[in-house]
Amino acid sequence: MVRRNLNRGKRNQAYNTVTRRNVWPQYERLEPRCLLAAGDLDASFGNGGQVTTDLGAVDVINSVAVQLDQRLVAAGTKGLSVALARYTPEGALDTTFGAGGIVTHDFGAGHYGGAEMVRIQTDGKIVVAGYTGIAGSTQGDWFLARYDTGGDLDPSFGNGGFVIRQFGMTYEGARDLVIQPDGKLVALGFAGTSHGVYDVVMIRCNPDGSLDDGSVADSTPGDSFGIDGVIRTDIDDSDSAFGLALAQDGDLIAVGTTGGGHQSQTQFLA
Repeated sequence: MVRRNLNRGKRNQAYNTVTRRNVWPQYERLEPRCLLAAGDLDASFGNGGQVTTDLGAVDVINSVAVQLDQRLVAAGTKGLSVALARYTPEGALDTTFGAGGIVTHDFGAGHYGGAEMVRIQTDGKIVVAGYTGIAGSTQGDWFLARYDTGGDLDPSFGNGGFVIRQFGMTYEGARDLVIQPDGKLVALGFAGTSHGVYDVVMIRCNPDGSLDDGSVADSTPGDSFGIDGVIRTDIDDSDSAFGLALAQDGDLIAVGTTGGGHQSQTQFLA
């Protein structure tokens, strides 16, 4: 993980400036300075702007979120397990989170899982979306998970902190997630077969992880999202969504690819 300065000016040497005193211009020379150019590594973060964390397996970061206190939460995989890590603003592991700054979760023997997106709720809880399935096969499902600020699974969400969703296809997974102002969660991903036939899928969950299906038990009864909380879109044979954004008016914007197969893909915005 690296951090770069994106809001600094270009490198500048000593220069003259004009001040106005008693209407007459006066000239003062400032001391020589060198500002970081936009995009330079931030030397105040980690080791010269970079942080490397070895979890002891094939480790991948897929997403990172910034808390209100500027601590960073990274989410991805450790081998076949979901992995989270939290860092201080300076890039050190935050030892108040999980075990020494690290949280991992596996789905049992013979299964795999990984986090694709992490978001921070206004109350500081951490929400993760991703995939899980049977190791050595193409079978996969969606999962959502919520953790408290210390890295423990939130028992008030889903089943012990986890929600697993299946859509009747072989290969499924969530890739992005947004949190609405009312606390509802919208996840975007795909569902398809091992033969490359995929549909775009979007679900909305209540703050407790249940589907926003408009039922009596729903947080907003009678206000269903799609059909029983699910929207499934078939654009072409091979459709896949990668990004989701929440507009100020509440509309949802999805981006991805569509086409007749792996050799013919077109970008879409919906």
